[in-house]
Amino acid sequence: MPFYMMVPEGSQASHPLPVMIALPAHGASKESVAGVLSSPGVREKLEWSPKENYGQVFARKGYLVFCPDPPGFGERQEPLSMEDAAFLGSPSQNPLGSSCKNLTITAEALGLTFAGLALWDMMGLVDYISTLPAADSARIGCCGFSGGGLDTLWLAAMDDRIRLAVISGYLHSTGKSILETHLCTCNFVPELWLNYDIGDIAALIAPRPAFYENGIRDILNGPDGIQDPLNQFHKIQKIYKLFEKEDAIAHGSFDGPHMWYGLGYEFVDRYLL
Repeated sequence: MPFYMMVPEGSQASHPLPVMIALPAHGASKESVAGVLSSPGVREKLEWSPKENYGQVFARKGYLVFCPDPPGFGERQEPLSMEDAAFLGSPSQNPLGSSCKNLTITAEALGLTFAGLALWDMMGLVDYISTLPAADSARIGCCGFSGGGLDTLWLAAMDDRIRLAVISGYLHSTGKSILETHLCTCNFVPELWLNYDIGDIAALIAPRPAFYENGIRDILNGPDGIQDPLNQFHKIQKIYKLFEKEDAIAHGSFDGPHMWYGLGYEFVDRYLL
């Protein structure tokens, strides 16, 4: 799994640093999240969505940052399938494209899930980070927007070594949002939605700090608009109340579309810096 490790200027080896794992969205890669202008596509993306270099921002704030390519993204895109090649010819590979849909279908045919395979990879990255003298393994956070929010959700829910999570653009209900608006199969674990909603998975992060943000005009909110993610957030709040950790969870909304807005930076600093 290729990744960028971003080290803050002026850091000293004798002082382990807090860590942020910055996971990219659909239509992104480790390059865009790290602010590495490696191609015209990345430059155009960051011109259109200039706040999506959140890995670079965290590095400038003093964090040791890891920006990986999850399975199917960036350098880890799969070759074009034979079916697609037959109908589409041989188009050049988009560096900001993804092949997670094909990987999801193949995983399910083998009795696996793409979510589980991606989670395994991310936990392997945490294994590696925990071996580094420069990393403070007691202060590892994870953040991501959209599909990166999905990956952050699963990693923080299933791995207690993640001490804090920032999930942007992915706190939605399954029934009224994800099944209606999210087109890629990588959003789904077969039949899980019948019993558990996104808020139930997010509640597994409790009582560790978690910050969520959603755009008021995000089309992925579904027909109920911003009320849909707020309903999920209120469910999660009840779990934090049981732990008497109401201050460890927060939600921010902004008047904008589906995008990383960056409302959670001060929240992260409060717990990790």
